Amino acid sequence: DKLAVLRAMAGLGRDLGMRTTVEGVETNDQWLIAAREHCSEVQGFLFARPTPVAELANAIDQADRLAGELTESYRNTRQSA
Repeated sequence: DKLAVLRAMAGLGRDLGMRTTVEGVETNDQWLIAAREHCSEVQGFLFARPTPVAELANAIDQADRLAGELTESYRNTRQSA
């Protein structure tokens, strides 16, 4: 039974003080089950498709730039208030 295996692995990870990662999460229900079992991390198509490293690096750079712009905009808004 898949749920029994997930529970056993998540429990073992908790007992050993280790992070547990659930792979292959494709649905909200799977994500909720992993969260309910206190798994540390999840990965799978629900969150992102496999991506070539070059594309991933580009996406991270864009996210960093956007975060910087949002932070600056927030600071400017607070200073003018």
